[in-house]
Amino acid sequence: MKLWDGERLSPINTVEIAELQNLTRNLQVYHQAW
Repeated sequence: MKLWDGERLSPINTVEIAELQNLTRNLQVYHQAW
């Protein structure tokens, strides 16, 4: 997954980053539940 295209961040990758951040947050909550 290519995040950067030169200096600009494409809208599609911005969405992908947001999804990755959500996944990371969900994993953190999941691990805290144990």
